[in-house]
Amino acid sequence: MEELDVISWNSIITANAQNGYRDRVLILFVEMQQKGFQPDKYVYGSVLGSCGHNSKALHAQIYKTGCSMNVYVMTALLDAYASTGNLNDAYLVFDRMSERNIVVWNTMISAYIENQCIKEGLQLFMQMGENGISPDEYTIAIMIKAMTIQSEIASAKRFHVILC
Repeated sequence: MEELDVISWNSIITANAQNGYRDRVLILFVEMQQKGFQPDKYVYGSVLGSCGHNSKALHAQIYKTGCSMNVYVMTALLDAYASTGNLNDAYLVFDRMSERNIVVWNTMISAYIENQCIKEGLQLFMQMGENGISPDEYTIAIMIKAMTIQSEIASAKRFHVILC
């Protein structure tokens, strides 16, 4: 068999991540580096999506390799922290990002809502608007979910009518 390149490694890691083989993802990630291949943004995205419980170790490596300037990688890191309930570190990643697109904002707002921090999610939604970022259909769905969690069905309906 031919020697693998970064694209092949990413394909194998992603396939294992999508099938829920977390331990295998980490083994492959380490093996890839031992064979001299530097992870790229796609590899980090796959590994972070699968192994949120190892976010701290991966976070340090991301900074060492210079991938911390990539919005895709940092959004995956933010989401990895959030998926394990580590909202403090998720927000630190969010706060330090120099580029925040709608996906980044939605990820952080959703993290708060999913973890029952409705007030913080609503505050961040307001801040998003103050920063000139317009909500998209995902933002609207997140906000309606926040209102329904708080049993604010009437508010959710009004919000939906106003934005749609």
